[in-house]
Amino acid sequence: LAALLKTGLTADCTGLDIEEETGNLLQTRPAIGGNIMATIKTPNHRPQMATVRPKTFSPLIEDYESKGELVNFDVTQDLVQTGAKLIEFHPIGEGQKGVQDAEVIIAGGMGLRKVENMEPVYRLSKMINGTVGASRKIVDSKWIGHEAQVGLSGHTVKPKIYIAAGISGAVQHIAGMQTAEFIVAINRDRNAAIFNFADIGLVGDAVEILTELAESLESEVKR
Repeated sequence: LAALLKTGLTADCTGLDIEEETGNLLQTRPAIGGNIMATIKTPNHRPQMATVRPKTFSPLIEDYESKGELVNFDVTQDLVQTGAKLIEFHPIGEGQKGVQDAEVIIAGGMGLRKVENMEPVYRLSKMINGTVGASRKIVDSKWIGHEAQVGLSGHTVKPKIYIAAGISGAVQHIAGMQTAEFIVAINRDRNAAIFNFADIGLVGDAVEILTELAESLESEVKR
């Protein structure tokens, strides 16, 4: 669409604003592997276009009366013709939502120390119908697939509850989860940056705390 309109397009934005002096759209997105945030302008072309990373903003209430006309039309085959071809499809685990669609996420970080210590994360996640997320470091360490990564170089999420277990709170990770409605942080370092964004902070070993939580819930279920 941008090409047809002969304008620019900034994709995967995590922030949008308007420059008062010029009316330019300020389009902010991660660059260089998520290590910096770039703000991009399109000063010489109109319209200005950008796509936004899912879950970055809360949707507005639909209001068609003041913003134009709503037109319904049938989608026919000629409108959706494409040169793309589906090669293969890998579904997420049965019954598990992707992190972008999950209402409850338990995310693990390097504070878990070793891949075997992901077990209580999976265990607790299954018990509360949650989804397992991850920091970039444990994805890079091959503990879990990239589809679980939360952050600028992964997914931006907006769950009702986000539990960060053993995650220090790097800027790139915070940018991907700070819009969660309720954040619980578990870390042995009481000065970890993640606590600045948490509604509840637990100082202690994440593996021990998650294991104790899982055992406590199991005991309640058996009663």
